[in-house]
Amino acid sequence: MELVKSNGVKLESTSLSLTRRMEIDEAQKFVLSLDTIESSSSWWIGDFLNAAEAIYGESYAQLIPEGKEHTWAVLKWVCDRVKPETRRGPQTGLRFSHHQLVASLLTERQTIFLDRAESESLSVSALRKLIKAEKGKVEESKLRLITCPKCEFSWEEVEK
Repeated sequence: MELVKSNGVKLESTSLSLTRRMEIDEAQKFVLSLDTIESSSSWWIGDFLNAAEAIYGESYAQLIPEGKEHTWAVLKWVCDRVKPETRRGPQTGLRFSHHQLVASLLTERQTIFLDRAESESLSVSALRKLIKAEKGKVEESKLRLITCPKCEFSWEEVEK
């Protein structure tokens, strides 16, 4: 199935071919566009599902392609928990996976960990270790763990 054919590029669901020779600067811009699409698609899918749920209620689930239920539930959950103003773009060196790690935390703590991951260029693995170490330092009596019955993801909230 052909998806796009324009400006020297033919995109299909399983391939990309050049239909003309690109100048190097044009090719560099195209690669940056591909990188943006690749690193943004998780955010787009998750935000779309959250918007669809607000419009259609539980019927939004019918929009999820077969076999993608779990993966897309994760995208939806992360996008719901990590608000756009907290998110960091790929130019910061952080990916969706970094945000997935902080999604279970309070917004203020998400920001702290994302700031640190960005400033220290932390890998996903390094950020995971840091969060685990820091969780042990928080007074357990102040936090309670909430688990979503639909997707089984957990996050912490401060007890009031």
